Amino acid sequence: MPEAKIAPHDLEAERAVLGGILLYGDRISEVVETLEPRFFYLPKHERIYTVMLSLFKQGIPIDYILVRAELEKRGWLGGTDGKVYLSELAMDVSAVTNIRYYAQLVEDRYRVRQVMDASGMVYDKVSGDPISGEKASEILQRAAADVAIERVQRKLSPISDVTLEAVESAEAIAAGIKKTPGIPTGFIELDKRTQGLHPGELIIVGARPSVGKTSLMLDIARNVAQQNTGVLIFSIEMSKTELGNRLVAAQTPISLKSLRAGQISPQTRYAIHEAQEQLAQMPIYIDESPRLRPIELLAKARLACAQFKIQLIMVDYIQLMEYPKKSENRQQEMTAISRSLKAIARELNVTLVAFSQLTRASEQQNRRPRLSDLRETGSLEQDADLVLFLHNPEMHSKSKSEKPNIPIQCILAKQRNGPTGTFMLMFQRAFTSFKNAAEGEQERLPDWVTNETED
Repeated sequence: MPEAKIAPHDLEAERAVLGGILLYGDRISEVVETLEPRFFYLPKHERIYTVMLSLFKQGIPIDYILVRAELEKRGWLGGTDGKVYLSELAMDVSAVTNIRYYAQLVEDRYRVRQVMDASGMVYDKVSGDPISGEKASEILQRAAADVAIERVQRKLSPISDVTLEAVESAEAIAAGIKKTPGIPTGFIELDKRTQGLHPGELIIVGARPSVGKTSLMLDIARNVAQQNTGVLIFSIEMSKTELGNRLVAAQTPISLKSLRAGQISPQTRYAIHEAQEQLAQMPIYIDESPRLRPIELLAKARLACAQFKIQLIMVDYIQLMEYPKKSENRQQEMTAISRSLKAIARELNVTLVAFSQLTRASEQQNRRPRLSDLRETGSLEQDADLVLFLHNPEMHSKSKSEKPNIPIQCILAKQRNGPTGTFMLMFQRAFTSFKNAAEGEQERLPDWVTNETED
């Protein structure tokens, strides 16, 4: 057999991963599903990562002191030298933003070592006794398959596990042990039809301008955050100051107009401060980047998910996003953006709600929005798991209503895992906020609402 060589490894990448986790313990959530202790080349690195995984699975925050204590408890610290080495890892800031990349390098070097080990085993088998070339080739193929099968098995789930999980979940919900899998939005009819917001799904909310897309976004964000669920908002259209005004107005009996004009009485001043204190307790985070590309959204969302346990991401609105590669037309760019958003929802296992402008067709023809109004905006219709349209029938009427509450038709035009249909929400004009329709108002929807068909 040829002279043995040092097995491929990348100690810098291994140190970067461990150092990044020691500095920011929550970052382990970014690699825990793909990186295993045996992937590390140095035994002491394997032991350190094993301890980190143990703390993570117990729900214990990961930091230098706790990792050192657990290593010492298991007899893995190695005295003074071990303490010094661990402290040096904790000072390595190189992986703070690239921990996933370094983790991939660690796994890649492990896979190469696997191939080398398999090759060595094949060499030992075929060099001892003379065998045919066909037999040698068969042994080589089997060894290569053994290396590949381990990685494939980690991504495959047998149907028995999948179906058992589905049945157990349904039984737990029926018994009241477990809530429905989705996150409630706070809007009764929407939750009844969708069972809430589900991780991994891309939801498109479309409407013509000034119908209430941003208002609905903030209402859902508040309702979800009140359940102590992290929400991340990418506001490309409005500044965080504008969103702050809307959030406070929606949380108080004070109109947005009065709030912005500073028309505050002693009574309303108390209400404003009380609303601010309530909002301050909600895990809502806002990014007001005026220019946003999918790769930037992913990087920011990934970090926020690790730090703040984000489960809902909202983008207002999708047509204002940019794509780095120039395409022949905007439709191709929107197709790429749409598919990127769906991939982000799946990768981060969050619900991603993207708000969308619609084509002018519905406005010009004085009709309700339909799926065909999304077709000029790339593949939104195909990529979305759920499409919801907002429609104000009175918007383009010659005699515009000045009623304080405006009935808005919510058209559930597509849902992969549930029914479609139409329901109503009431838009509170003064507070730019939605509320559930009162009992009996849902029945007032005209017959043509449910009978209209798609082109």
